[in-house]
Amino acid sequence: MEIKPTRVRKNSYILGGLVFFISFVVYLKTLSPTVGFVDSGELTTVAYTLGIAHPTGYPLYTLLGRLFTLLPFGSIAWRVNIASAFFASLSALFLYLLSKNLFTRMLSGGEATATATATATATVLSSFITALLFAFSTTLWSHAVMAEVYSLTTFLITLVLYLVLRSTIHESRITEVHLFFFFFGLALGNHMTILTVALPSAVYLFFKRRSTINSTLFILYSIFFILLGLSLYFYLPIRSAQDPVMNWGEPTTWTRIFWHISGKQYSVWFLKSPFSLLLVHFQRFLQLWIDQFTPYLLPLGILGFFYIFKKSKRVGFLLLSIFLLNLFYGLNYDIPDIDAFFLPSFLITALWVGSGIFLLMEIVPKGISILFLFLPLIPLISYYGKSDKSRNWIAYDYGMNALRSIEENGICLTNNWDIYSPVLYIQNVEGRRKDVVMIDKELLRRSWYLNTLKREYPWLMRRSREEVLDYEEYLDQFERGTLKSPAEIQRRFIRMINSFIEKNLEERPVYTTFINGLDQDAPFIGLEMFKVPRGLAYQFQSASGEDSLRIWDDLPQADFSLRGAFDDKVYKDERTRIRLRDYSRMGFERGAFLFQRGRFNEALRNFQWTLRWDQENLLTRLQLGHTYLQLEEVEKAREEFQRVLAVDPGNAEARRGMERVDRKAGE
Repeated sequence: MEIKPTRVRKNSYILGGLVFFISFVVYLKTLSPTVGFVDSGELTTVAYTLGIAHPTGYPLYTLLGRLFTLLPFGSIAWRVNIASAFFASLSALFLYLLSKNLFTRMLSGGEATATATATATATVLSSFITALLFAFSTTLWSHAVMAEVYSLTTFLITLVLYLVLRSTIHESRITEVHLFFFFFGLALGNHMTILTVALPSAVYLFFKRRSTINSTLFILYSIFFILLGLSLYFYLPIRSAQDPVMNWGEPTTWTRIFWHISGKQYSVWFLKSPFSLLLVHFQRFLQLWIDQFTPYLLPLGILGFFYIFKKSKRVGFLLLSIFLLNLFYGLNYDIPDIDAFFLPSFLITALWVGSGIFLLMEIVPKGISILFLFLPLIPLISYYGKSDKSRNWIAYDYGMNALRSIEENGICLTNNWDIYSPVLYIQNVEGRRKDVVMIDKELLRRSWYLNTLKREYPWLMRRSREEVLDYEEYLDQFERGTLKSPAEIQRRFIRMINSFIEKNLEERPVYTTFINGLDQDAPFIGLEMFKVPRGLAYQFQSASGEDSLRIWDDLPQADFSLRGAFDDKVYKDERTRIRLRDYSRMGFERGAFLFQRGRFNEALRNFQWTLRWDQENLLTRLQLGHTYLQLEEVEKAREEFQRVLAVDPGNAEARRGMERVDRKAGE
């Protein structure tokens, strides 16, 4: 059907606006009210205080995030979360525009004409569907509702791809080429995954337009506009010199700027994985890839993949090369939260799926093709519950509960970023519990963090001055790659940490959040001390005997906020479930601690609290049985041991417990 160009443009603008509006409304509806796990607390704090985030520094995200903190409503965390929703919606909008350009090329048989109007209905509708499918894909949606850099990265990736295709449609114009390289440089100020998109695009652009441009000028202009975008990185040394709250890496010298921008400290995780681990990573990617739009829509992607190659081999190879380069990058980066690194691959997959839809809309009758408009409902309905974070306070409460576990003016050593990151926000943005000195053990391996502690807590570093200076001597060698004695720097590292504990113990309560064997340093920290479990932490005590241990209240968890922890409608991913298990583990450890000291009523209350998290935990049931026996509640003890035996008939401890129950009952 032939449609007038003016009507096509009008409908196109309306659908583009709808793409942004629909996705933004859905994101707002499912937006997290506060900080989440991983880097959310750190990034929100950095945006609010204009600090320096972890490598690569994310100056673009920081500055844009700061603008959103100026909104006159909601908490600071909620405002920064809106930024993610906004840029994810822009990603959907520019994918719509990108799809229109791509499908226009198909309409013209691969020729670059912007005025093709044949089957315009299929063009705009399939672009509309493509954009919403990507908007509701599981990985993008999950990062669109919380403070993270990936929504902004995805927007910039979509924008540069749009500029590439548009520049090859309007080959007489050079503006899009200049903008492409500018936004390429700007995107490098946010996340390095842009390289997996921009490098193949630049090669495509060069060969596509080599007949219409001067090669030397092309290269010079490219370098100029990339550097213009990269100039945003001047933010790092300028702001770092002002000692912000978060000054990661202290990038004030050329060496440190390079270390920070290049992500030097993370290089140990890149291109170091053995083949067996690469296979594990690929299996994980494959599952993610299948899940993005639900398995039902992937056949459309396969159809679209071949259709693009049929219409334009160059475009087909461009998209495929982006997909493969991004896949290579993600598979070879051995970090746990890698899902978002694959967003460029998922974006390309969305274009393949959209191309398949476009082809089918060309083939099937018009009345049936309208039904394709319902396709975005598949991921929307499938992933709504999983992506809805509107009632998820778990990470915030986890950080706040860790602080509640620590007495006034306490010092706490943690190796848990999921405590430290939310606490950064709670202390430095909300201004709560600033009396607590929270120290990240792993960040102590960086000189910039020691300088932060010197600035924030001079009394702490002054008391351990000798140990800190001895450690810094080797730390400088470590950071410059000239370390000759790993054993010695480790010895001095532990000595410094122990001095933080020992030299403050008489005046301040000192805690740790780890004593287990999963941390290789734990056995050497506070070696001669008792570690008394309380809440989510252990207090160091140098008591000479058991009788002098300070135990406090018997159920410190009573003051915990646990919003959403037991609500099945609040989705818990794997990381969240691990963090929630910390509550039951610590509750059990406190119960066992009290039981061993003959405080059976208090132990009982802790074991009962622990069962809230897992009613079928056999170890807790066994301890409950033993506790009831000590309290002469024989029948309750019998009930607990019987519950264990019903699940594990051969459990020797439960059988011995039953024998004790029978003897007690016969007395």
